[in-house]
Amino acid sequence: MLHVLWLPDVFGYSWALPQIMKGFGINNFMTTKISWNDTNRMPHDTFIWKGIDGSEVLTHFITTVDPGVPYKNTNNFEYTYNGKITPHTVLGSYSVYADKMLNNDLLLSYGWGDGGGGPQREMIENMKMIDQLPALPTVKPTRVDDYFRQLQRTIKESSQKPAEWNGELYLEFHRGTYTSQARVKKENRQLEFAMRDLEARYVKAGMTIRSCISNRQNSETMGTHPMQPIPRHLAWQFDP
Repeated sequence: MLHVLWLPDVFGYSWALPQIMKGFGINNFMTTKISWNDTNRMPHDTFIWKGIDGSEVLTHFITTVDPGVPYKNTNNFEYTYNGKITPHTVLGSYSVYADKMLNNDLLLSYGWGDGGGGPQREMIENMKMIDQLPALPTVKPTRVDDYFRQLQRTIKESSQKPAEWNGELYLEFHRGTYTSQARVKKENRQLEFAMRDLEARYVKAGMTIRSCISNRQNSETMGTHPMQPIPRHLAWQFDP
């Protein structure tokens, strides 16, 4: 069985990650957020990532471009995992790909992601139609593991050696997401656990969570979305 670490929307990766992946038998890694760098653009989209101890994993960036966003003659564009199947995204994904000398088969993740509803029937129908257009790359549905299996074979048979990256994959955009405001994040997490335990106890007792916590407190705490800023006052408002 082929294993893939699929992390499209994470804000940077430690240099230790390849070693951790290899320890779990994972040899393939997919991400795309690193293209959001505001200063230094990554030079490759398919490469070998070497960890601190020399562990190697095949890394591939999804190069899907946003519909309507220009990508020609500029480096100011971002890859997305919320892809749409349109002529622009299909051709754009191939046009911006940095390693055509190594590989010509790309992975396009389509559908409404980031809390969305996945692929739509329209996208699947578009795939069938676009595949018939001679001016565009061939499009066909596949599985992620099948794609990486083919990518491994392509690289093995290629006369072009894949580039190697030694170091962390640092995102020059969302900075300090793991380290800043540590106390707020710690106590907010403690509060989330406390609210969960409290709700379980009240359900077991045949009561509702709203019978012990005001509507305002409940909605503010339980409604905090991971993609939104943490309301600082909530981290200290209750003592877990």
